[in-house]
Amino acid sequence: MSKVTTEIVLNKRIPMKDGTFRVKLRVTYLRKQIYYPTKFTLSESDFERTRSIKPRAEFKDLALSFNKIETKAKEIIDRLPAFTFEAFEKRFSDTSDRTDVFSAFDKQIQKLEEEERVGTRESYESARNSLISFVKRMPPFSTKGLTKDQIAARKKEFEVRPPLPFINVTVEFLKSYEKWMKKHGRSRTTIGIYLRPLRALFNVTIEAGDLSKEFYPFGKRKYKIPSGSNVKKALEEEDIALLFNYHSENENELWARDMWILTYLANGINMKDIAHLKNEDLDKEHITFIRAKTELTTIENQRPIIVTITPLITEIIKRWRSADYSPRAFVFPILNRGMTPKEEHSKVRDTVKKVNKYIRQIAQKQGIEDDVTTYVARHSMATVLNDAGVPTSFISDLLGHGTEKTTKSYIDGIKSGKRAELTIHLTTFLEKEAQTQIIEKEDPLASTLKVLLKQKVAPPKIKLTCIKTLEYAGGEFLKGNVIVFQNNKHLVITDPQNIVFPDSEFTSNYGSFIYLNQIAELLLAGTTGQIKEHFKVELINDVIK
Repeated sequence: MSKVTTEIVLNKRIPMKDGTFRVKLRVTYLRKQIYYPTKFTLSESDFERTRSIKPRAEFKDLALSFNKIETKAKEIIDRLPAFTFEAFEKRFSDTSDRTDVFSAFDKQIQKLEEEERVGTRESYESARNSLISFVKRMPPFSTKGLTKDQIAARKKEFEVRPPLPFINVTVEFLKSYEKWMKKHGRSRTTIGIYLRPLRALFNVTIEAGDLSKEFYPFGKRKYKIPSGSNVKKALEEEDIALLFNYHSENENELWARDMWILTYLANGINMKDIAHLKNEDLDKEHITFIRAKTELTTIENQRPIIVTITPLITEIIKRWRSADYSPRAFVFPILNRGMTPKEEHSKVRDTVKKVNKYIRQIAQKQGIEDDVTTYVARHSMATVLNDAGVPTSFISDLLGHGTEKTTKSYIDGIKSGKRAELTIHLTTFLEKEAQTQIIEKEDPLASTLKVLLKQKVAPPKIKLTCIKTLEYAGGEFLKGNVIVFQNNKHLVITDPQNIVFPDSEFTSNYGSFIYLNQIAELLLAGTTGQIKEHFKVELINDVIK
């Protein structure tokens, strides 16, 4: 057989965007040459450094990696009964790569790149880099505080790595990795985030027949991936009400408040899905969309999320929507047409950070001790519905959760009217607060009165005329009755036909004195609904402008 030669070369015919060149394996047979790519890219000067007699530091590691590639190629050639490029290529690309953890990561990352799944790709890259750091006994990979050049240099270090066969990832290996991560200050949640992609790659490799199930290190009586402590993420209704009723001149705070409320009211919609909402997703009664998280799954799993549009949702959309009302235009001015998936991902991530920054600021001002984020809005929505007795299966449908089998068992039962009925539970607490943000915005006097009632303080002479009969545990306010806040201690309920404002004393046909705290509790706690719904509010003197 004619001699087959191999050589590691720098392909200088096609430069990369950063000015480097791809390192390739050249195989020559019968004067025919074929180049096989590697994962390495180097400048011409750096490549020459790897070829010196005594290369230094990282160049020595690169030289060793190149030597392994060429050795692997020669071993394949020697085992072939008759050399053909086709036979060589099949074995060269299929041998250790199929059972090497880092090669599996590379392949999956490339697939995710092609599918434009930026967030998932970044998760796999982070997991891979963390494992490389562990295997090489380097500090955990991080770009925090680094310049672009430093980040590029750091990433370069990760191109040189030892092989990691799947069979070497044992329970002991994983326990050691977890211990190493904790030593470097990483939380259980982070460890879990990094190990789930590895577990997924194990499943893919086993399913492909490239690894025996006996080498699977996860599961019962093996290694259990840690999860974060079950910290309460849902807010109490009283705290949710404080967010709903918060007002500010700061536009960033108002934007954050409204996006949080939209997440809460719109089936726990996340910021990525909010950003991708288009006008064609809205009709008069509903918002309908496919979660971005499931858009690449099978058609059966792409269940549309149907949101009942409430007055509050309408108000939020009107307040922030884009000027372009064409069907394919985005509802909110977060993304722009023509953005790449990477640009969209970056913009959504920045928007989440902004919303979380200002909603935390609002929570602090309102005296809410729990950490408040967009994710908390989703949890709060589910918890409020659960506390209201809504079946878990219904909540799962609203959130877009559940397997196909579970979905089929209940989804047909949630008709449009039922969805609207379920949504009502999310704002029941607002009736207890006797106000909504929209009414506060339209009627500052009613808003101020609500605050005064909560503080158990009333300015002189505020008049409430009952415009809709209000029943309560101790009796009722009839239509036409008048309530007058006369001073800071009590109020008078009078017959409107015998009362004169503001000069006369309240001497004719008045009802019994009711202390202010009693009426405050009545208006704020029970079946009263909104102040404006039951009472016309008037200022008798100019205490409040």
